[in-house]
Amino acid sequence: MVHAWVDQFEQFQYYQTENNRVFAIPEALVSQYAFVAQRLNRHAFAFEIGTIKGKDLIPSHALALSIHQAQQLPSLALDKENALRFLKKESFDLPTSEEGWRLIHYEGNGLGWVKALHHRVNNYLPKDWRIRMEIPENE
Repeated sequence: MVHAWVDQFEQFQYYQTENNRVFAIPEALVSQYAFVAQRLNRHAFAFEIGTIKGKDLIPSHALALSIHQAQQLPSLALDKENALRFLKKESFDLPTSEEGWRLIHYEGNGLGWVKALHHRVNNYLPKDWRIRMEIPENE
């Protein structure tokens, strides 16, 4: 399931926590991660791929920002106005009617995830990441 979401899947080791969160560590760095984890007592390590719910993977925000997301993932390039609306967690024009997960990006940079449903779009941008200030119209 996870292999469809990660570019160069075989170059990572994957870990699943008790609450079904999936993390990846570059294969070449596993021993260094283990060394650091033992000494720093860190609970979060590597980068999070997502959370498994039933037969589905809910992708993490970290994966949207990562350079390791699979290139074939369905994605949507937004213009500046709609990208800012996405980042404010406001409704915006979705340039497709296809359902499912979409990586939202602006100028090639991943911003986050949306899940397109029949007549609506669920924005999975973490609440703490949203833009709260007003954005001038001419910007």
